[in-house]
Amino acid sequence: MVDQRARSHDRSARTSPGRRPERRGRPALAVVGASVRESATRVRKRATVTRVLIGLAGVAVVAALLLWVFLGSPWLRVKSVNVVGGSAEQQASVQQVTDRVVGQPLVNIDTAGVQRDLSGIPAFSRVDVIRDWPSRLTILVTVRTPVLAAKNPQGALQLVDADGVAYAPVDAAPQGVPTATLAHPGVDRELRAAAGVLAALDAGQRARVSSVTVASPDDVRFVINDVTVLWGGPAEGRRKAVTMAALLQQKGVRTINVSAPDSPVMS
Repeated sequence: MVDQRARSHDRSARTSPGRRPERRGRPALAVVGASVRESATRVRKRATVTRVLIGLAGVAVVAALLLWVFLGSPWLRVKSVNVVGGSAEQQASVQQVTDRVVGQPLVNIDTAGVQRDLSGIPAFSRVDVIRDWPSRLTILVTVRTPVLAAKNPQGALQLVDADGVAYAPVDAAPQGVPTATLAHPGVDRELRAAAGVLAALDAGQRARVSSVTVASPDDVRFVINDVTVLWGGPAEGRRKAVTMAALLQQKGVRTINVSAPDSPVMS
């Protein structure tokens, strides 16, 4: 009985009001583990930030190096201009226009601007400007080919290409280039009609044409091998040329009318 009362007294004392129950402490091993994990996380974050900063610095260095190579180094600057096409005189004209780009960084050359400047030369129908790495600018020029010569409203004789563009004054038409007489000099439609008719002929046929007369854009005629050819307008040019070539084989022909190529007339 005494022992039971003693045990009961002990329990009452432990649970009596006003006394705080004992709290168990956090295991030391768990605290250490959490601290290690937090330290490792901080180390990883610092390493990641360091790698990012190093990477950005590397990109900046590479960009600066490339910028210097293309803009500041002497290796990628224009040292010469190579002109392909045209006569020696025309190439010299190109060199004069492009002298200003020599010594400039090749990457900085305004190729479209150079092309516009050179397109102002009337004799060129097309100009292509190419960066020729590492240090050369190549310019390809296509020169207009004359198909006839015609007088402008001021009476000056000019060469005209297949597109009807009058581009160069001359004292006399070159050999193989016929002279066209227009009813209304300076009228573009008449000039284009005459040029379109002669462009439909091959080089051998054009060389045998002695004169061209344009009464209107739909009434073009010319003399070839002493035969007068009534051509009409420039439409169906190839069919008319084939028909004309066949009829020119006939003996005694003085006039050929191919304005309607499906029903030609000769006399």
